[in-house]
Amino acid sequence: MLLGLFLLIFHIYPPVSLFFRGGNPSSVLSAGSLGLPLLNSLKLSVSVFVFTASIGGILAVISVRLNPGLRRIIDGGVIISFALPPYVLALAWMQIAGRNGYFERIMHHLGIGEGWHSNPYSLGAAALIMSLHLYPLMYMALRNALEKLPPQLEQAALLAGASLGRTIVEISIPALLPAALSTGLLIFSRTMANFSVPALLCLPAGIDLVPTGIYSALSGLKTSEAALLSLVLVGVSTALHIAHGLLLNKKAVVSAEKGASVRSIGSGRKMFSTSAVLLFFTLACAVPLA
Repeated sequence: MLLGLFLLIFHIYPPVSLFFRGGNPSSVLSAGSLGLPLLNSLKLSVSVFVFTASIGGILAVISVRLNPGLRRIIDGGVIISFALPPYVLALAWMQIAGRNGYFERIMHHLGIGEGWHSNPYSLGAAALIMSLHLYPLMYMALRNALEKLPPQLEQAALLAGASLGRTIVEISIPALLPAALSTGLLIFSRTMANFSVPALLCLPAGIDLVPTGIYSALSGLKTSEAALLSLVLVGVSTALHIAHGLLLNKKAVVSAEKGASVRSIGSGRKMFSTSAVLLFFTLACAVPLA
């Protein structure tokens, strides 16, 4: 009751009041100012969820199952990635891969791609930057969940003749799916509400999202439009909160037995996993920092 009253007073009443005081609500709804920004925000958030689940899942499997010796390196790189603000990360990658950036200059110096210019202003670029910032959340959730999954299930599948890929797809992923979806709701919500990265990478290309739409509406003193877009964010956050509560009622993974040994599988792939991890953190952390 108290929480509902708090949300009503501080989160719902202000934008609703602005919406009805700022002009004719029907004109705002008929102007088409909501559909495209909302669609673009949904595209960005879904893309970031898919990318972070892929990156975080692969790193979690490597650190817990394939090559536990890399865990300290992975954890250190994850901390650096999350400590870098997304706006700073976007600026760094614009210096690297933007128009007349380091990558383009190196290519032209080598005589490759003469006359070609990169275009960093797109939804794809924003999704990549947000993913490089938020994948640590997914990694930590999936790593903790994978540690609780009895390794005997995977080892039994391998002994029965299943390949490593099939074991991961049919045993590991279904068991980790609740944890991935629960963390994905947080990532989805944070991406929907992020302003800095879309403002830097999408606004110059004329791509409007919900946060940048609020900024543009306020710049033009269109308070009803800004309030309507704010209500969209409130609605999305409320829906995600309800979905998150429903997911928490489900058991995420099967708990491992006390004292169960977690052995590394796929030891022949250790060299490949080590090279892949080092290359990833070089591109995701070291290059932007440099």
